Amino acid sequence: MQLEGLKIGIIEDDPIMGESLAQVFTLEGADVIWWASGAEGLNALPYANRDIIVCDIRLPDMNGEQIFDEARRYRSVAPFLFMTAYGDVEQAVGLLKKGAGDYVTKPFELEDLFHRITALVPDKELRLTKGMLGPSAAMLEIESTLKRVSGAPMPVLLTGQTGVGKEVCAHFLHDLSAKDAAPFMAVNCAAIPENAMEMELFGTEQPQLHQGYAERAQKGTLYLDGIGDLSLGLQPKLLRLLEEETFFRIGGHEPVHFDARIICSSSIDIRTLLEEDRFREDLFYRINTVSIDIPPLRERVDDIIWLAERFLHEAAALSGNAPKELSSGAEERLVDHSWPGNVRELRNRIERANSLALNRYILPEDLFTDRPGDRSFDYKVAKLSVVRDAAEKRQIELALKARGGNVSLAAQTLGISRTTMWEKMLKHGIKGRAKD
Repeated sequence: MQLEGLKIGIIEDDPIMGESLAQVFTLEGADVIWWASGAEGLNALPYANRDIIVCDIRLPDMNGEQIFDEARRYRSVAPFLFMTAYGDVEQAVGLLKKGAGDYVTKPFELEDLFHRITALVPDKELRLTKGMLGPSAAMLEIESTLKRVSGAPMPVLLTGQTGVGKEVCAHFLHDLSAKDAAPFMAVNCAAIPENAMEMELFGTEQPQLHQGYAERAQKGTLYLDGIGDLSLGLQPKLLRLLEEETFFRIGGHEPVHFDARIICSSSIDIRTLLEEDRFREDLFYRINTVSIDIPPLRERVDDIIWLAERFLHEAAALSGNAPKELSSGAEERLVDHSWPGNVRELRNRIERANSLALNRYILPEDLFTDRPGDRSFDYKVAKLSVVRDAAEKRQIELALKARGGNVSLAAQTLGISRTTMWEKMLKHGIKGRAKD
C-alpha cells in the first residue's frame, strides 16, 4: 500500500471527489479525515495531526490560499498539496512561492497524486525527527541559529521559562560543535551551595588534586544552568575565565588553560538582576554574545504532538515494548492544555500515561488524572464497558467537531451508518445537526 501509515487531511467540497479520494487513500493504507468546507478544515487542523493536507483551491466559503495563509500562520506545519483546474494554475504557482508543497491539475492520475504525496511526506522515522528540536517555526529558527554559531566557540545564553528545553538546546549545540567523545559538563548553579561552588567549578590542589567542572569540560562544553544564581563573589572569576581563558584551582599558583565552549541558561531575566545589583554588568555582556530565548510550549502548538510521539517512542525503547499511540481525544486535550510546566510537564504526563494506559491507545483520562481542587494524582481502574463507552463518546464528539456538526459526514468518518450514528448519539446524550 503506497500511503500506508500516512495521516492525510482532505479539504474538498465536492461530495463525489471528496468521498472518492477518502476511499482511495484509505485503501492505500492512509488514515484519512475529509472536511467538506474550508471552515471545517481550518477549525479542525489544530487537532487533526495530519502529515499532509490535500486541498482544493476553489471552495464555496473560502479559497485554498486563505486556508493556507491562516494554517501557516499559527495552526499547522503539514505540507499542502493543492488540487486545481487549469484556470487556477497561476494561483497554484503563487502558492508554491509562498511555501506550499505542490499542486496537481484536474483531472489527474492517481499514481501521480500518490507520488506527489509521498514525495512531500518522509517516512515515519524521519517524521519523528523532522526538526531536531521541534517542527514549530520558533524551534526551527532556534535550530538554524544554533547551527550558524556552532562553528565559533563564542558564549551562548539560553533564556526561557523552567522546563522549555534549554538544556536540550545546549546538548544540541554541543553535539554540533564538539569533537567525538568531548565532555558535556552541566552545572546547576542553584543546586550547589555557595561555599562549595568555587571548588566544584574550578577544583582544588589541597589536600589533594580535585578537578572541577571547568577542567573536566576541556575540548567540550561547560553548561552553567541557572547562571543568575551564581554568587557575586564568583562572578569575577567566571569573567576572568571567559576573558583570559584561564583559571586557578583553589590553593593553586599556576593558571590552568581553559579550552571549552561556555553555554549559560537562565529562567529569570538577568536584566532584573542587573537593576538589583545582583549580577555584574560586564559578565552579562560577556555571556550574552549570542542570546536565544526559547518560547513556552503553549506558544509552540506545532511541537506538542511531535514531542509527545517522541516521548512515547523513548518510553517504549526503555521498556522494550511496542510504543503506544495517542487517541484523537488525547491529542486534542494535549493541544488544548496550557502547559504551565512546559516540555518537562509534557514528558512526565506522557511517561505516566504510557505506564498506566489500559490498552494500546492512550486516552485523555490517562494523561490528565488531576482531580478538581486536588493536585495529587489518582488512578482508578474502571470497568471495560465504561472505558469503551467513554472512548466511543469522545470519538463521536471529535468527529462531529471535525465535520462542523454534520452528522452524515461524521458517520462517514467513523465508518458507520447514519442510523447507527444517531442511535449512539442518543445513547451518549450528544446533540448534533444534519446537513444535506
